[in-house]
Amino acid sequence: MVSLADLASDEQGACERCAEGTYVSSEGATACQPCEVGHFCGEGASVPLPCEAGSWSDASDLTSQTGCSSCPAGSACPTAATAAEQCAAGEYAPAHSSVC
Repeated sequence: MVSLADLASDEQGACERCAEGTYVSSEGATACQPCEVGHFCGEGASVPLPCEAGSWSDASDLTSQTGCSSCPAGSACPTAATAAEQCAAGEYAPAHSSVC
């Protein structure tokens, strides 16, 4: 049986781990899928892990948290942010903030 995070690769039932930047969330999969935007996937991932609060990413092939960009000053980035959201007039935030 092919386990989560493994990919059936040949007729003998041999399985390979999903490469960094990809994942598979169901057993018996025949292909890995790209990691989700705002998330990262290490080798053999069965679920995408979100970029931490205070960071963001619009890429779908991140391999670790270090690929997520720090939220710039004047913006907020909640967990799994796909873009930095500028603070509204009358609000502010230092760099790496999750809320204004």
